[in-house]
This record gives sequence, structure tokens and C-alpha cells, in this order.
Amino acid sequence: MSQAHYDPDPAVGARVLAVTCPQLASYYPEDSNACALCFYVQGQYEYHLGRQTDALASFAGALACLDRGATTKGGAALSAVLGSKVAAFMALLDDRPADAIAHAESARASVWPYRHLPHAAAELPELDLVRGRALVALGRTDEARAALAQAAAELARTVDSELRTLPRLLLAATRDALAALPHAADVP
Repeated sequence: MSQAHYDPDPAVGARVLAVTCPQLASYYPEDSNACALCFYVQGQYEYHLGRQTDALASFAGALACLDRGATTKGGAALSAVLGSKVAAFMALLDDRPADAIAHAESARASVWPYRHLPHAAAELPELDLVRGRALVALGRTDEARAALAQAAAELARTVDSELRTLPRLLLAATRDALAALPHAADVP
């Protein structure tokens, strides 16, 4: 699984996780969060490779893990955040931007009290990215720019110390989304 997280090629990660995630679900049924996180990362890789159908299937796998309800001690809060985060990305891919925002804001509200913890703070830029992209789809450009700029700043601040591939992909996607926005002076 380390290869999936650290290889700079998301295709390698997606390929490794396509085998690993179902095995994880089978071998460790008591840890739905690990299973869900595995499928979530696979879904992100598939999305960044332009394979939206495969991304949606991976995200559905993450939700299926969470639906099993088995979590390790203290895992209920993580399950709630993971479920909302996965639902936000699925809604975005399904062209339901208002639902994507609602799910992202739900996850953000769950994480916010723990933002001083590195693992909790790491969730916020992903949620800002999905929220920003959903706001773009709704034509709310100024709000989208603010959410995406916040995500880009936080990802840029931490990505140099981060060896995993996903944060780098998220930073690139955030910068691309920002670059695609019309300049403030160009908006009528």
C-alpha cells in the first residue's frame, strides 16, 4: 500500500489500490475507516487520471465500507467525516454542486474543532477544493476564488514536507481550477 501512496505516478497508485482495497475490506472487516480511506484515495487517483466512472465506483466502494458500520475504537467521528467527504466528491462528479457544498460543509464543521491537529487540518484543503469547484459550477466565482485560494495556500504550505502523492495532485488541481477562473475584471 505504501507504493500506492508514495509513487509519483497516480496510475501506479490506482492500480495498486484496485487490488489492495478489496483485500483490505475482506481481511479487516472490523476497520471500515481504513477500507473507506483506501477506496477514497483510489477514487481520487482515478479522478485525476480522467476516469470519472472509475472514480465514482471507488467512491461508492468507500461508502460501502462505511455502511458496514464497523469502526475501531474512536472511529465514529472519522467515519462521519469520511462519509461526508466522499459524498461531496461524488455529488460534484454527479453534477450536483449544491449537494457537494452541503456535504463539504458538513465535513468541515466536523473537522473544524480539531483543526489544531495535523491530521484534521489536512482535511480542510480537500473540502475547500470540492467546495470551490462546486461554487464554480453554480456561477459563484468570487466565493469559488476565495475557497480555492485558501485550499491552494494551505496545500502549498504543507506539500513540500508531504511525501504522499495525493496532496500534490490536489494542489495541482486547485491551481488549475484557480487559473481557469475569469479574472475579477473580466466578470461582467
